[in-house]
Amino acid sequence: MNNCTTWETNVRHISGTSVNDLNQALRLIQERWQDIQRSYEEACRDGRAMVDLLSVPVAGGSHTSLTAAIDYSQGRKHCADLVHELWAWYKRLERTFTDRKSRLTSRLALLMFKEDVGQVLTWLTDHGEPFLARQTAIGKSSQRAEQLYNAHMQFEQVAANTLTNADKLISAVEELASQAENPREVRQEAAKLQQRITSFTNAVDSRREMLDLACGFYGHTKEVLNWLHNASESYNPGEHFPPTIEGMDDELTAFRQHRDSLEAAVKRVVSEGKALISRLQDSEEAAHLRSILTQVTNERDAVWELLGDRQMRLELCMQLRLFEADVHNSMEGLRRDVPAITAVTNATSVAASTSPTAPTATTESNAAGTVPSTSGVSASGAASDLYWISDPRQAPSIAALEEVNVSCTAVLPKVEEVLNKGGELIRIFESVAVNFPAGGPGSSDSGVGDSSETAVERVHRLISELGESVATVDEINERVSNELDWRRLQSQSRQRMITVWDGLSWFQEQDMLNAKLRYSVH
Repeated sequence: MNNCTTWETNVRHISGTSVNDLNQALRLIQERWQDIQRSYEEACRDGRAMVDLLSVPVAGGSHTSLTAAIDYSQGRKHCADLVHELWAWYKRLERTFTDRKSRLTSRLALLMFKEDVGQVLTWLTDHGEPFLARQTAIGKSSQRAEQLYNAHMQFEQVAANTLTNADKLISAVEELASQAENPREVRQEAAKLQQRITSFTNAVDSRREMLDLACGFYGHTKEVLNWLHNASESYNPGEHFPPTIEGMDDELTAFRQHRDSLEAAVKRVVSEGKALISRLQDSEEAAHLRSILTQVTNERDAVWELLGDRQMRLELCMQLRLFEADVHNSMEGLRRDVPAITAVTNATSVAASTSPTAPTATTESNAAGTVPSTSGVSASGAASDLYWISDPRQAPSIAALEEVNVSCTAVLPKVEEVLNKGGELIRIFESVAVNFPAGGPGSSDSGVGDSSETAVERVHRLISELGESVATVDEINERVSNELDWRRLQSQSRQRMITVWDGLSWFQEQDMLNAKLRYSVH
């Protein structure tokens, strides 16, 4: 018990200022506590033995019977009191030991936390941040950009261990602060570490993003320049376009899709280049990127001019195909609605075959423009009923003449509308000064034409063919109209003559009646 005060003082004064000192202090305080426990256990064992000895009565007749009558209750009580006092001191020393050990442990944890934080900050200061400060270039080629990107990814792998340790330290802050003597100091250290780590990771991410953007920019630029070069090389002003409307529609759709995808790719390259220039610190590299963007825009402008020309030719060819279809439908409609054309053609063909001289150009043109269509037997039958069409004076009736006249009058406005479209198409070709191989079947009617025709020649020829058919219809209509007018006039004259003769007959009858009356009177 004389040592309890000394032991308490010694335990309270065990301390340390470094990790090694604190580890040694913890070992020392543990040894002191073990010594205290051994001394306490020995004293308690002796005290309990003394109490037990004084509590057992002495048997009579023994050599100690002279002391049996002595009262040991006071001694026994005194020993028991000493044991209780030892217990109280033991609990007091235990509290002192526990408190001191806890303080030393928390102080050691704080110093170790500071030491770990210091190691992380030292790595950032000596290695991580200097590396990022040195690595600011992106390279002037795709190969160099990829090398820098790979080097940066290796650096990230090295930095990953440090960042993992930092995350563990930051996640353990609250637990450490709850046990520390100075929680504010722990949180301040953690905040400083968090700030440095956040700044470093942002810089790492920014560097990776810029290198990734650079690799993408160089790759996309190479791809776009190849596309632009191919578009320029494939430009062909003498290109032959599809012969059908459906084919032209597919060609236009494919052209627009290709142009839109190329335009989107160019915009992406320009956007990536401008983003890189805004983030670069090296003026030489920025100037290099500007030269690349200038090259891309110049190539784009040149190709866009070619694409614009091809788009114009595609759209004009589509108009040509539509006009060809309109002319074909008009020719078919003329033969269907005006069967007299077929009759005139047949008569012309017979006359030409029996003529001793060669057919004229006009006759050939009319024959080419009015070849019998696929109307078949019905058209031939209708034509045979119009045997008189070359000489309307042989028409069997006014009704037949009126039928031909009505069919001619009804069909001409639609055909003239198609001719007007052809004229407008010619004016468009002349205004834009564009021409190209017409391609296609070549003829609106027979399906056979000259493959070397240009688009303008094709339009002129189709207008000429349709115009000849219209002229034939006009000629038929004029002859039929004249004959119809003459027959109507004859009919009217005949009707009037009948009326006059009827009137004269009535007057004659009246005269005869009057004469008879006069004769009877006399």
